[in-house]
Amino acid sequence: MSKRQALLDAIFNREDSVQVYQAEVISVEGDTCTVKLIPSGLEVDEVKLHADPGNANKVVLYPKKGSTVLVGCIENIVANLYIAQVSEITGFDLLIGKTALAGDENNMLMQTEKGSVFMQPEKLTITQGQTNVELSGGKVSIKNDQTSLKGLFDDLSTLIQNLKVVTAQGPSTALFPDTLAALTQFKTKYPLLLS
Repeated sequence: MSKRQALLDAIFNREDSVQVYQAEVISVEGDTCTVKLIPSGLEVDEVKLHADPGNANKVVLYPKKGSTVLVGCIENIVANLYIAQVSEITGFDLLIGKTALAGDENNMLMQTEKGSVFMQPEKLTITQGQTNVELSGGKVSIKNDQTSLKGLFDDLSTLIQNLKVVTAQGPSTALFPDTLAALTQFKTKYPLLLS
């Protein structure tokens, strides 16, 4: 017997073979779903969305209600039903060690032990330790637990506006009009970018 024939016999003539059925997704409940097998119409619940629900490391694709999936059955045991292939998804989870990636049609989250990136339709937030960067409404916010970039610019503007310099005739009294105008323009511009 050839290697090819031995392989075919091992795959297709086993008593513990895997059967695959086409089905329609009725609902999704956590890491399982309920499907209706095609063409029998038989509804089956608790179909696993990933191979080992007890394993913390996983890839889960959440099928869209009403979409077509392929359901695998190991050893003809109903408790061993799992989703083998999906045609449409509403979201996903990926977890490898301490790194997670999750998303749906509106949001995306990437999280590691050291930080995270969270994207929403109107906002992007990046966090690492005590540092936070946020993009929202056409503005940028950069801050940590002690200060913010906008706060630093506010302090700098105040410092420049109240700046006094010692001269031979004594301390200076005020900014020249052109310097004051430039400072006023600066104080008007940076809040358009920073929040």
